Amino acid sequence: KGWEFERSVREKAPAYFGRILRKTKVIPLERIAEILDEAEDRGKINEEERHELLNIDVVIKGEIRQTRKPVILAVEVSYQAFEDDIERALKRYKIFQKLFDEQVIPTVVSCEVKEEIEKLADNLSNSNPESMEGLKKIMWEGTNHWDTLLMERAESSGKLVLSDFT
Repeated sequence: KGWEFERSVREKAPAYFGRILRKTKVIPLERIAEILDEAEDRGKINEEERHELLNIDVVIKGEIRQTRKPVILAVEVSYQAFEDDIERALKRYKIFQKLFDEQVIPTVVSCEVKEEIEKLADNLSNSNPESMEGLKKIMWEGTNHWDTLLMERAESSGKLVLSDFT
C-alpha cells in the first residue's frame, strides 16, 4: 500500500497540494538527475549528496497560494509517518537548498500520523517557521477521505478475489 500511496501523491500532486499551492508541477526524476549532475560538476554537492537526493519520493514546484511565492517541496511519502521520514525530509531539504533559487520546504505526506510524530512536526515547525510552515498542513493534505476510500478499495478487491476469474 505504500508504493500505491506514493504513486497516488505523484500522479495527483495538484489535488494533494492544491489547498496551499498553485501551478503545482512534479519535477520528473530524470530532470532532478540532470540538475544533480550539473550541481555535482560545479562542486555544489558531492556524490553522496547526489545519491541521497536521487532517492527522494517526489519533488514539486509551485507557488504558495496566498503569497504567490515560488517554492520547491522536497517530499517524503510514507503510508504511516515515522520519525525517520521527517529526518530524511530535513536532510534532503538541506541539500536541495543548495540547488534552487526558490525556497525549499521539507514535506512529509502520510495517511497515518502517530501522536509523537505530530508533536515532532509541531516542534520543528515552531523552530524554523519560514522553512517549516507547510510541514504539518501538508502531512494531512488530501487525507480526509482515506477512511472511505480504503473501505471502497477493500470492497472492490474482495469482489475481484471472489469472482469466477480467480
